[in-house]
Amino acid sequence: MKVEGFEKLFACKGYTVAYATTDSEIMQVNLEFDKRFNEKCPDCGTVMWQNRVGTSSAWDLPIGIAKAVVIVFELKQCRCKKCGKSFTIRPELVAPYQKATKRLMLLSAAMCQYMPADKVAQYLGVCDTTVRQWNKKILTSLLGEPNYDNLRLLMVDEKSIGKGHSYVTVVLNGQTGDLLHLAEGKKKDSLTSFFSKLSSKQKATIRAVCIDRSGAYSQCIKDNIPGAEIVYDKFHLVLNFNEVIDAVRRRQWNELKQSGNKQQAEYVKGQRFNLLRNKQNNTPEQQAKLDQLLKVNAPLSEAYILLDNFKYALSTDNESLLHRRLIGWLLVAGQSCRKEIVKFADNLAKVFRQVVNSARFKLNNGRLEGFNNKIARVIHRACGYRDVEYLFLNLRQLTARAIPL
Repeated sequence: MKVEGFEKLFACKGYTVAYATTDSEIMQVNLEFDKRFNEKCPDCGTVMWQNRVGTSSAWDLPIGIAKAVVIVFELKQCRCKKCGKSFTIRPELVAPYQKATKRLMLLSAAMCQYMPADKVAQYLGVCDTTVRQWNKKILTSLLGEPNYDNLRLLMVDEKSIGKGHSYVTVVLNGQTGDLLHLAEGKKKDSLTSFFSKLSSKQKATIRAVCIDRSGAYSQCIKDNIPGAEIVYDKFHLVLNFNEVIDAVRRRQWNELKQSGNKQQAEYVKGQRFNLLRNKQNNTPEQQAKLDQLLKVNAPLSEAYILLDNFKYALSTDNESLLHRRLIGWLLVAGQSCRKEIVKFADNLAKVFRQVVNSARFKLNNGRLEGFNNKIARVIHRACGYRDVEYLFLNLRQLTARAIPL
């Protein structure tokens, strides 16, 4: 039986298909040098002379019933007399220093977008470690380095990636949502490593950076880009005040319990999430319990109203309106009888400008919080990560064009 066009599947400059053999499992394709072709120096174009010849092999895409295809090819080491350099000549199909063709590695990387590496390895008949190595090389070559030019707005946050205290610092472009940086830890050094990649010209274009109220990140920004404004994220500010509300609730429960008022103490017990949850998310039963609590406990009622008003104050993107609302809220909160609320209001007044900046630059970490959910899904699919650089490449792939299958 004659098969036409088979050679085109393995067409390589300077090589021809010598022969192919197959059984039900593996196909072997042997390539040999085309004697009509003279190797030329990639640098100067001079015809090179042959130094030594060897044989090697590489895995390729499966064909038909053959679950695996192996290409056996001749290797040639050539030397340029003019440049004095030596070059190893191999088929252009084969990835340098790999026992696989470029198209097999590309298929593996494309499949890794939708499947765990161990499942891809099972399908291709290779080790899962090999699949991760291929994927890392392909993503590195396709994605290149992030673009740090013309950055205006940045979003910075930390994300837990494992049990215990395994955190990474995440930096996103505030305008495009592109991932710019991922580093282990959540301290100053984790963010400093990002700014060390930027030139003075690139740093000068950054106008604002959105963070939570982390002192480490704030100091790092002041040290590296002193001309940029700091923006405190609204979501984290509400989260901080939620902690104040819970502190008031715990204190109320302890005071009522110690005073022997068991009935009111029972109203306070177990009401944490009813107090912190948005009204529209409460069930009728949960709302009834909350209403009963607020009727009998004045300190918690005051704290709850302040929380509601705080959310309302932060809900606008108009800078002057946010300025007026925050001043009004601080005046009321500063007169509270609860020391936890007064302390929060005093601390918020010290960073008033950074809070108002969220409206000035129309910037918050909402997009970054959504990206954190993507990080969680990628980590869950991979059953964890030990290589942060590989995680960074996989996450950048989420915001880039998909690798076609």
